[in-house]
Amino acid sequence: MLDDVVSGIASVTRTILASADASAWYDEGHAVEIYEQVGRVRDLPLVREVGCDAARFAMIGSWRDLMLVVSQLIGGTPRLAFEQLPILWNATRRDAGVVRCSESTTKHAVTELRGFPYITSTAWNEVWAGHHNALLRHLRFGGQVTIDTVDPAEGLIRVRTVWDGPSK
Repeated sequence: MLDDVVSGIASVTRTILASADASAWYDEGHAVEIYEQVGRVRDLPLVREVGCDAARFAMIGSWRDLMLVVSQLIGGTPRLAFEQLPILWNATRRDAGVVRCSESTTKHAVTELRGFPYITSTAWNEVWAGHHNALLRHLRFGGQVTIDTVDPAEGLIRVRTVWDGPSK
């Protein structure tokens, strides 16, 4: 499957994939291209899992220090983590829209991403939902993530995350 993904992406993206500089900034469109190709080769549920895995790696890598603080302060629910999601997004993205937590309770959170240039990519939207799944898993909570709204005219994706108690 990996060969099918790699062969279906542009040469510029293949080069970045093969030899990315960890300190360099790359347009999010390259990642979107990869996610779309994974969706074409396999399916959207796998794309969501890829997004989940990517975010989980970030949480133990580049986001590690912030995630340690969030994990200590969550107060029994992931609420604070979703409220702090804009800080994570803005610290690791450039020209990639604005994230906000528009609603949060002890049982759920609703996040919105506006102005993301690739909001029309169904594959990327699944990755974004996968990022939310990763946050729940990282904090050891079970739950469900649903994409509530995708509005290309507004450049908006709204995701609802509902959690239950900590996973065993």
